[in-house]
Amino acid sequence: MQSGLNAFNTAQSGVAGMHSLAAFIRDADGRILGGVGGRTWGEVLDVRLVWVHDDLPAWDTGGSCLRRSTAILPAIGSISSRKR
Repeated sequence: MQSGLNAFNTAQSGVAGMHSLAAFIRDADGRILGGVGGRTWGEVLDVRLVWVHDDLPAWDTGGSCLRRSTAILPAIGSISSRKR
């Protein structure tokens, strides 16, 4: 279903190239303390998951993960993000 929907969307919009995206916060030992997972399609960032370790303040760490994910958008060809 997903590949069929992707093909339809690409044909209708002329926008191709869905990319998976993940950004993480790690401690000094490399342990993941939080992260954001999602995908991009054209100029849209679709955040699917946000996770923060229980020992950390969720607001600050989650916000940091979101800022990191949007900071890398230009490198993968997506130049903006929109809130839904």
